[in-house]
Amino acid sequence: MNQTKEEQRAVETTSSKQGDNTMTRRRMENLYKDLEAIGISFHECECSIMNKYQGGHDDVISVGILKDSCGAIITDARLKKILAIAKKKKTYVLIRPEKGELQVNGSRRKTPAPLTANEMVVCFIQVGVMDTFKGAYAKVDAILKQHFLHFQEDVEILDLETALNILFAGIREFEFLAYDLVVWRTHSLTLSRSFKGYSSVFTRMREMLDYMNGEAEKKQAATLCFAGQCLRLISE
Repeated sequence: MNQTKEEQRAVETTSSKQGDNTMTRRRMENLYKDLEAIGISFHECECSIMNKYQGGHDDVISVGILKDSCGAIITDARLKKILAIAKKKKTYVLIRPEKGELQVNGSRRKTPAPLTANEMVVCFIQVGVMDTFKGAYAKVDAILKQHFLHFQEDVEILDLETALNILFAGIREFEFLAYDLVVWRTHSLTLSRSFKGYSSVFTRMREMLDYMNGEAEKKQAATLCFAGQCLRLISE
C-alpha cells in the first residue's frame, strides 16, 4: 500500500541523537548547563525533535536521568530550583516513575541497576511541542465534530475524538500548574498515564487523514500526529 508523504515522515524516526539539529540542541544543552551550575546533572537517554517540516518549531523533548552531582538526594528545595530554571528556558519538566535500568546516550550504564535514591527519570519538554499539539488538536477536533460519521455516531471516529480529548485535557491540566511543586508529581504521573493509555492513536495517521478533506486539513492532522509521537516519550 502506498504511503502519503505525511505517513512516510511519521514512519521516519523523530528521535535524534546529540549533534543533530545544532541550534535546537543548543537550547536544551544550555538548560543542562544551568542545572550543572546548581550541582544537578542530567544524563540524556533519548530525545525527539518536532521539526519545522512537521509543522513544529524545532522544539525538543528529552528523557533521561536527573541526579545530584555529589550523590545527595534531590530535595524539594532543589526541585523548586530545577523547575525555576526550566521555566526560564520555556521548558516543562515531567517526572517519570521508572525503577529499572536505562540506557544513556545509546549505551548501557556501566553497572545496570535500579535507579538509586538520588536519581530520578524526568522528561524535559520545550513548550513549543505542546503548543503545536494544542493548536493542531483544536483544528482537527473541530473537523472531526463536523464529519458525517460523527453525526452518525460511528464508534471509530467517536473513539478517536475521545482519545484526543483525554490527551488534550491532560496537557492543559499539566500546563496550568506545571511549575508548582505541590501538584507537580501528581500531574506528571497523570499525564504520563494518559499518554500510555491513549497515545497509540498517533501511530494510525492514515485513519486520521481519511477524515480530513483537502491538503490544509490533512496537514493539520499530520502535524497533530507528529507532535503526538514526540510526546509519546512522556510514557515510553
